[in-house]
Amino acid sequence: MKNNAIKRRAVLVARIIMVGATGVLVASTGLSRFANAAGNHREYLVEIRNLRFVPEELEVAVGDTIRWINQDISPHTATALDGEWDTQELIQGQSHSLVVTQEMAGEYYCLFHPHMRGKIRLRQE
Repeated sequence: MKNNAIKRRAVLVARIIMVGATGVLVASTGLSRFANAAGNHREYLVEIRNLRFVPEELEVAVGDTIRWINQDISPHTATALDGEWDTQELIQGQSHSLVVTQEMAGEYYCLFHPHMRGKIRLRQE
């Protein structure tokens, strides 16, 4: 339990530092969005917890970044249905970021838990 509390505190501190370095943090229902100093591209956070992607759907623009972080005990992936992109295996506390491309639009899932689904929609800017 003590290690989990320390890890949570470290993640919180890292988020605070990231917000200070990049701009403004907007958070709602598990989604964190960071705007960079120029305001051009954003980073979106998807938490993997309770065998779900939170949020399950994202609307992003090409060039934005999505970061998945595993908050579950079991390992997970975020993998395109067609296999075109993948975060690789993430154990508890690990994260992986990908820059959004046109090809990323659509559904994705966890290789280990195929019932876990997420969706990426592209926003035109």
